[in-house]
Order: sequence, then structure tokens, then C-alpha cells
Amino acid sequence: MEWQEIFLSNDEVVRHAQMEIQEVFDSMFLVSKEKTNAALFSTYDSEGGTSKIYLSPEAVSICANALASYRPSACNKPSDLGVYVVGDFGAVEHYGS
Repeated sequence: MEWQEIFLSNDEVVRHAQMEIQEVFDSMFLVSKEKTNAALFSTYDSEGGTSKIYLSPEAVSICANALASYRPSACNKPSDLGVYVVGDFGAVEHYGS
């Protein structure tokens, strides 16, 4: 698996789409047998009011299908992971946030 990112427009940020994504991931994470390094990270562009949510490869394996409606796309590991959002906190150390 590779990293994936979800881009949230200003409208999606305003309607709290990130919270929806977190809730979907969290529900999948809680029932998953393999949680190690599965986490979401987020960056926010204050100028454009947009956000990106990054799914670690392990997070992708847990919830990619459940988040398909948010149009995740494959990406390289971000050089700046931004802020840890939810999931296995060990991912912060593992991926060097």
C-alpha cells in the first residue's frame, strides 16, 4: 500500500468534512485487528482555507473503501505530515512527523 491524500476544499472544511472522515476512520480503526502505524495526519492552508488529510499506508488498508466518496488519491509520503489527527500514535514516531 502507498500513502493517500484527501483534499478538502474550503466548502468541505467549513462543513466539517474532516470530522466525518475522522469518524469513519475511527470506527474502522477500532474494529481492525491490525492497527500498528495506521493513522491520519492533516495540514491546513490558511490562505486558501483548504486542508489535506494524509492516510498512512496502514490506514489505507483499514479504511480506503469506506472513504472512497472523499476521493482519496495516491501520493508519496509527505515531507511535512502536518498534525497527527487520529489512529495509532506510534505512527508519529514511525513516520517522523
